[in-house]
Amino acid sequence: MIPTHVDEAGRVRMVDVGAKPVTARTARAAARVVCSDEALEHLRTGTLAKGDAVAVARVAGLMAVKRTSDLIPLCHPLAVDGAEVDVVVDDAVRIETTVRTTGRTGVEMEALTAAAVAALAVVDMIKSVDRGAQVTDVRLLAKSGGASGAWELADGGMARTRALPPAAVITISDRCALGVRLDLAGPRLVDALRGAGAVDVATAVVPDEVEKIREQVSAFVAAGRGLVLTTGGTGVGPRDVTPEAVEPLIERPVPGLAEAVRSAGAVRTGTAALSRGVAGVIGDALVITLPGAPSAVDDAMDRLAPLLSHAVAQLRGGGHEEHP
Repeated sequence: MIPTHVDEAGRVRMVDVGAKPVTARTARAAARVVCSDEALEHLRTGTLAKGDAVAVARVAGLMAVKRTSDLIPLCHPLAVDGAEVDVVVDDAVRIETTVRTTGRTGVEMEALTAAAVAALAVVDMIKSVDRGAQVTDVRLLAKSGGASGAWELADGGMARTRALPPAAVITISDRCALGVRLDLAGPRLVDALRGAGAVDVATAVVPDEVEKIREQVSAFVAAGRGLVLTTGGTGVGPRDVTPEAVEPLIERPVPGLAEAVRSAGAVRTGTAALSRGVAGVIGDALVITLPGAPSAVDDAMDRLAPLLSHAVAQLRGGGHEEHP
């Protein structure tokens, strides 16, 4: 579902997600129908007057997946890669749905709508024998893909299945280091990391000086920060020296991450091609240098966030089988 925004005039609109990365996304949802023993027996034996309620519920759920954007305001039409609706009859009717897409926004609403509509179809099929049937427990079970990563239903609500390691953000700017300009990009990057699953994020601000940048990156790596992101100093200006500071420290380059940052920025502006950012492994840490503009940080993290937990897992010797 596309995030909504209310402007100063009180108008609700869809936020443009055109710059967000296309990733594989999956959602699972569930619902339950509580009904009488008589209705349950008819469902098990297929003896309802209207026919096979289980089959009807499955079809209704699949149809709902395709019509979700018509039913839920501000929900974007999606190209659905696949969907399943499972219906089990035991002490109640238990419905579970799975929806998959490859796109810029998730399929949580499609999975939830499918579960709810399948449950309503069951109620419609059994109402002649049980007018008191109830739909309960419509809920999201799990989601994966996109900037927010993988989540599963746990006690107290949804919880991340993979968190990021202790991380660090370094703002590289002469003026921010002197206190004559407010650091906007650093806090944005911290927020994005926390949104992607980082709980512990340290920060620092250093001037555009090779030795100071190198010292701060090395200090965070030595302190056990498994993910170090810098913002600023990646352009072609005379004081843009972040690549020169960081690249000699890199033991194993990961050029694809730097290219991902550039390609994400290129969706918004052609000047992203001027970024000279680098990425790679230093010790036990993954280090990525990002541009300094807050909008460029947003674009970069939209592209990087779905990759970070998997990249860190690989760095630690696993993760190959976990990638969605």
